[in-house]
Amino acid sequence: MNFHRVKVSIGIVLFTSLGFVNLYSQNFSNLSAAQEQKFNNMVNRWDNQTKPGVAVLVMHKGELVYKKCVGLADVEHQIPIKSTTIFPLAELSSHLTATAAFVLIDKGLLSLDTPIARYLTDMPDFMAKVRVKDLLQHSSGIDDLHRLHVLAGGQPNEVLSQDVALKLLRSQQNLLFEPGSSTQDSASNMLLLAEVIGSVSGKGFARFMKEDLFEPLGMLHTFSIEHIDQPIANAVLSYTSENDVLLRKRTTSCLFGYNSIYSSLDDLIKWEQHLNNPSLLKAESVKKLNALIEFDYQDETIKSTGTTLGQIGYHWESGAHKSWMRGNLGGFSSSVTKVVHKGFSSYIFANTGEAYTGWVTVRAALILLPDFFVGPSNIDYSKIKTLSLDNKALAQYCGDYWNAEAGFRRTITLERDTLRYVRPNGDSTPLLPIEKNRFQMMTPGDNWYFLKFSEGKDPYFHYGSREFPEYYTFDKYESKTLNASTLQNYEGSYIDKTFHVVYDLKIENGALVLKNYRIGNIPLTHVQGDTFSSETPYFTHLKFERDASETITGIQLMHHGEENRLLRKISIR
Repeated sequence: MNFHRVKVSIGIVLFTSLGFVNLYSQNFSNLSAAQEQKFNNMVNRWDNQTKPGVAVLVMHKGELVYKKCVGLADVEHQIPIKSTTIFPLAELSSHLTATAAFVLIDKGLLSLDTPIARYLTDMPDFMAKVRVKDLLQHSSGIDDLHRLHVLAGGQPNEVLSQDVALKLLRSQQNLLFEPGSSTQDSASNMLLLAEVIGSVSGKGFARFMKEDLFEPLGMLHTFSIEHIDQPIANAVLSYTSENDVLLRKRTTSCLFGYNSIYSSLDDLIKWEQHLNNPSLLKAESVKKLNALIEFDYQDETIKSTGTTLGQIGYHWESGAHKSWMRGNLGGFSSSVTKVVHKGFSSYIFANTGEAYTGWVTVRAALILLPDFFVGPSNIDYSKIKTLSLDNKALAQYCGDYWNAEAGFRRTITLERDTLRYVRPNGDSTPLLPIEKNRFQMMTPGDNWYFLKFSEGKDPYFHYGSREFPEYYTFDKYESKTLNASTLQNYEGSYIDKTFHVVYDLKIENGALVLKNYRIGNIPLTHVQGDTFSSETPYFTHLKFERDASETITGIQLMHHGEENRLLRKISIR
């Protein structure tokens, strides 16, 4: 598979706040009238005195192409958005953090192959083999701090600070896998990379970013905060809407390197100019930042499903590759889109409470690069050649399927001569038979997904895309309803001794429910044997343990198919 490097030479930055009027705009000769009108049409949908607004920036090879601002940064005080207004980058901070690591590498102060234990002496011994490159490649095996926060009893509306996150990471008993043997996205990697940067530089992360990266580039309004309640002058405020009522929404996370960086429209112009013509980085380092994660382990080449060392992933769009990343923080949302070989990049930051506004960045790419995105924006399924299969032939694929690695349950049903891929919440997708045992999912847009069924004993199917045809494997199983006496064997109280969190497992309405007063109720669905699943994140795969007498002794919370955290049974009811 060939993934071309991204040359960052065009940048579009879109910031969303609460808007009411066109506060900043100008004419640009490098855009056609039609293109400028299309951009204005996207921006002006937020041009309202009481509703969200945007600020848009377009650059090409370091030159300004388009900029326009509408809306309010502070609704209560009627403060408008300007190109100097400060916005949180949210998870897009990771891109700047990865870049900072390569600044140190180019200075000869840091090596990709150096174990992080050299710089972080208070981390557990089992992290000794984790190298700097493992943090950038997400091949460290370190559990995600958000998962640890939930398992420790944390809630989404609680503050997750740097100190708390580090305590959670130190509490781990083991890695999810051997460093360098696999890849799995984890916010913990960027947080620890920020700690490494702070230690290597001797300045701490925030000071290094300010003095060695932002100030040399003239980015005087870009910085990493060090406390969630740190006052920020000229900052945009976070909002959400409930029942058409506008509300302030507090940010609840400050994780160095992962979501702690704030910046302004004007400063991001300088950032794009630097990546186009780097002065703090070697040209080779820019190429590496834009390269897809790929590394060797023993005799196997492991490829990310679409993430670069610069922490921005690859995605298929209208017949071509683009790079893409999104993030959320309080009422803010952020997205970035980059296009391979065409030097295009776009950012959007929102404080409207909208979960996703990244469609603007994608549409901007389609407007500016029509000759690159040659594929249709929607698949015309009427033009796809299909096989003619009767209901008897289709029925052989029906049944319940289970992916143990991700803890996913799916059901294949036959409805009105059409197979359907059904999710636990009832949502379903029609399947088109296109080859023997191979079906295409009829998804909206231009996303091509396929199911490939096996033949013979032990039936299963592969779920994947054109690029990754075997992304998930689902094994067929026979679903059984457990009677009350069987379910009673599982009832009791269970404790996570690491976090001292207790769960009660009870029967309600003929099914097991795992309860915790902070995490809430987690309904369990029986899969097979002593394996259960749920739709609650981080509790999707539960496997009960028994002793020699077949008595239930605990629950293993499985993670990527491996035993990861034991809830020990402390009472029998």
